[in-house]
Amino acid sequence: MNSANELETFTAENPTAENLAREIFQQLAASEIFSGSAKLYAIKVHESPNSSVTYHE
Repeated sequence: MNSANELETFTAENPTAENLAREIFQQLAASEIFSGSAKLYAIKVHESPNSSVTYHE
């Protein structure tokens, strides 16, 4: 994979930091890593040293 544009999720929407954070959060939250007592709280994606987005549900 060369870019986020190649992910199926981003064939219909732009791979913005907000959309990337949401997709990463949802995939991790659904994974076996968080199937027990651990819970994913948030994902933070940095676009640059001074620009970031945090996603949580």
